[in-house]
Amino acid sequence: MSAYAVLRTGDEDELLMDINPAVRLGGAPVKNPDEDLALAVQLAKEADVAIIVVGLNGDWESEGYDRTTLALPGRNDELVEKVAAVNRKTIVVTQSGSVITMPWVDSVPTIVHSWCLGNATGDAIADVLIGKVNPSGRMSFTFPKRLEDVLSYGHFHSENGSVLYSEDLFVGYKHYPNIKMKPLHGLSYTTFEYSDLIVSQPKVVDLNGKKDLQVIVSLAVANAGSVTGSEIVQVYVAYPVTSALTQVTLALRAFKKLRDIQPGEKRIAELALDKYAVSYWEERINAWTIEGGEYTVYVGPSSESFPVKASLVLQNIDAFEWNGL
Repeated sequence: MSAYAVLRTGDEDELLMDINPAVRLGGAPVKNPDEDLALAVQLAKEADVAIIVVGLNGDWESEGYDRTTLALPGRNDELVEKVAAVNRKTIVVTQSGSVITMPWVDSVPTIVHSWCLGNATGDAIADVLIGKVNPSGRMSFTFPKRLEDVLSYGHFHSENGSVLYSEDLFVGYKHYPNIKMKPLHGLSYTTFEYSDLIVSQPKVVDLNGKKDLQVIVSLAVANAGSVTGSEIVQVYVAYPVTSALTQVTLALRAFKKLRDIQPGEKRIAELALDKYAVSYWEERINAWTIEGGEYTVYVGPSSESFPVKASLVLQNIDAFEWNGL
């Protein structure tokens, strides 16, 4: 087999080999960063609104290597802080595929995180900024308000070639409710009201020859603002306080997106919970298990806001154990 993959482009003299050692060279005009920064600040001072786009690209985050810091590269943080100091209507657009720290988060009125978009990046961001599109996304991972808020801060490093994940169960978003700390989360141009939460009685059902648990969570979601918007309803479950083992404070167990809710409109959302919503892995018996007791179901737009909650009582299921899926 050849060591090269060859693509013919119509001209037999033009061959593209996609597996080959290479060196990439590039260059750019040498500029004075202090002068550029001063110019940006002066322009922002004279403008009605300042829009700053900062973030990461393939030079800073990619497959095959890890970032050594969550901070933005270069003097991006300094740029944001100085522009925000001279223009109170500063909008910061961040672009990255992973978490970044934003020490200026309380100094700017608006932050739009656009992830890593494609060819229509500019159009998409513009539609959000001018209000043509109401943003409704939720973070797929937690953005801390500061680096010190991350549970692994101070001890996430390699020791003799190994990394100890001391967060244990409280990895990611689960850390913040446990210590009652608020992370950053997504917003939109409207507000939603939650009401009429109903948690059905748990029912044991047979699913493809395996015993499962079925609970239906239903509630009403109303658009209380003046702009059409979409809402992502999230259902979290808290284990009984009498649990013999350490459990996470809140665990995300279901979510559902309600699209394009008109101002004044009310929608009914239904979400299903199964046995995994109330179970945990019991190492002593090497199996999944469910404890009887009173669980609490919290429903809201994020892990720090729960307009409605209800109890879920599980009885006579002490033998509810299983291996595998």
